[in-house]
Amino acid sequence: METLTGSAPSASTVSRVFHTLEGEYQAWKSRPLSPRYEYLFADGTYFTVIYGSSTDRGEGCKMPILVVIGIKPDGVREVLGFSVGDRENQRAWEGVFEDLKGRGVEEVGLLITDGGKAMKAMLNALSSKFPGVQRQRCVKHTIRTQLRNEWLRPSRTGRDVGAVSAVGAA
Repeated sequence: METLTGSAPSASTVSRVFHTLEGEYQAWKSRPLSPRYEYLFADGTYFTVIYGSSTDRGEGCKMPILVVIGIKPDGVREVLGFSVGDRENQRAWEGVFEDLKGRGVEEVGLLITDGGKAMKAMLNALSSKFPGVQRQRCVKHTIRTQLRNEWLRPSRTGRDVGAVSAVGAA
């Protein structure tokens, strides 16, 4: 808020905003979900969380936010849920998927994920809560990984993607 308004909010303002939004957030977090989603996009991303006030220069630590976005059979997209935790591990992902089941999700067509370090933990959690769900790696992440390979880098002119410098290298 300080960046947006130019001044730091008072403790009473923060408390008032928190209490105003708390009920709305709890209702959203516990709302019933559709029984089927064609696609689930699941990912964990890390944010630096700073404890203490800006004048104290509180210490920051990285915390994961686990997010699941679903696409219904009619094409409607929605954020199904998210969880803040201290780790992106199997137990954390099991909690996220268990929450989705508890709110009515019975069937998932395809899970789309990145290829990050915690992917195995996510897949183990998914198979324990939604057995038999197929998984596909996100195309963006796949392309990014492939572009790290020498033979797929653009040439110096930028015209020939995939050009190799020598016939023997092909």
